[in-house]
Amino acid sequence: MPTRTFIKIFGITIVLLLLPFVSSLFNDQIDWDILDYSVMGSMIFTAISLFFYTNRKFKKTKSSYWIEIFILVIFLLLWAELA
Repeated sequence: MPTRTFIKIFGITIVLLLLPFVSSLFNDQIDWDILDYSVMGSMIFTAISLFFYTNRKFKKTKSSYWIEIFILVIFLLLWAELA
């Protein structure tokens, strides 16, 4: 993985993890600890990395859309199961 791609994926992951962190500062309904942030960060990082890989490997063919939908469904199922 090139360095620029890694930095993009890492930046997107950090921005997405800042959303629950900032909202936890304003209300008491979100109670995440360091384990929650690390698990969700690794899930987001892996999913976005797979999206980047399929975009580069399949060049927007019909099969790439199905693979990306599959990745999204697996991500959402894992997220719901861990919640």
